[in-house]
Amino acid sequence: MKKLVIAGNTNEAKYWIIQDLGKKYPFNLSLSMSDYVIIDSPTKLRGMIDPHGVFVGTWKSRADLNDIIDVLHNNSRGNNTALYKIRSDIQIKVQYRGISPDDLRNEYYRELML
Repeated sequence: MKKLVIAGNTNEAKYWIIQDLGKKYPFNLSLSMSDYVIIDSPTKLRGMIDPHGVFVGTWKSRADLNDIIDVLHNNSRGNNTALYKIRSDIQIKVQYRGISPDDLRNEYYRELML
C-alpha cells in the first residue's frame, strides 16, 4: 500500500519523501517515489480504504485540511485515534482564536466563490 503524504505544499511533501527514502534506502532498495502519494486535494483520497500516511511540514495551514480529515475519517473502517486527535487539536486551536470551525469553513468556501 502506498504511503500518503499530507504537507503544506508539494515541495514540502517531496522533500519529506526524499528524506524518508534516504533513511530506508540502505535496507530496502525497492522503494521509490512511486511508493508515496502526495495529497494535494481531498479528491485524491476518494475511494481509498483504510488510508495511511503522514502529516508533515506546514500541513496545519492547509485551507482544505478539514475536508482531507473528513475523507480520511470516512474511508477508515476502524477507529482511527490519530485522526480524532488531529481533528480535536485543530478545533481547539481554531476555537482558541475565537473562530468556530463552521465559521472558518464557511469563510473558506466564500473565498472560493470569488
